[in-house]
Amino acid sequence: MKKILIVTTVSDRSLPLFFVPNIKRDWLVDVIHYDTIVQELQAMLERESFDAIYCRDPFNAEYDLERLRAVLETLIKYSKDAYIVDGIEKLDDFMIEDKWLQYQVYKDFMPNTQLLSDGLGVERDYIVKERISSRGKGIYFDVGNVPQEDAADYIIQNKLVLEKEYRVFAVRNKILPLAGVKRSKTDNTTVKVLGVTPVPEDLIAYAQPIVDANKGDLIGLDIAKTDSGYVLIEINRSPLFNSYYRYSGVNPLERLLNSL
Repeated sequence: MKKILIVTTVSDRSLPLFFVPNIKRDWLVDVIHYDTIVQELQAMLERESFDAIYCRDPFNAEYDLERLRAVLETLIKYSKDAYIVDGIEKLDDFMIEDKWLQYQVYKDFMPNTQLLSDGLGVERDYIVKERISSRGKGIYFDVGNVPQEDAADYIIQNKLVLEKEYRVFAVRNKILPLAGVKRSKTDNTTVKVLGVTPVPEDLIAYAQPIVDANKGDLIGLDIAKTDSGYVLIEINRSPLFNSYYRYSGVNPLERLLNSL
């Protein structure tokens, strides 16, 4: 039986999906948190061997970058021959969750974006987002609600008129045939998955180049359909998929582990 070490936070709501019967049949799953004492982590890795190590999203709870760096360096140094999911090698690999850095790589697919601290050309219809956030948090529709001393931590984007919003999952560069359909955040509503639908062929054609340019083994793409075509909203390196699993019966983790 193979062994996998999951490194995550107490806020990882998809963690139970590592313990479904189809995974437990083939994998022994160990879990540690990013706030584990580094010396204890080193001792565990010296004592045990793993076939794979999966560093989940560290940003859905309180985090300290230097602690994350120390944990990651320990994992890499003592991982032996374990497969590191997403090819994580250094702290910068976590930062793909930073929406401003995502825009530098995928600007041809994303709405016009700038740093809020630049204060340039704010249009009437805009949305402000925290650069690193999750679950629809850190989103504002009035720039006046953002603390000015934190402006460097936010981006500002042209607001889109959405016909539909999708969550597209890809495992090892292959797009899963069903996509989640999401309710977008507004002034009065929260983000919510409403169901699943077969991924339209034109959406696959739009998303595949984005997937191919990303080295993540399991990623979630939030893509909006607008009257002018598809637009990438953001990429999630370590997405949640509880609602997707509930509506589709498909566990992306199972697809990932079967492919390793």
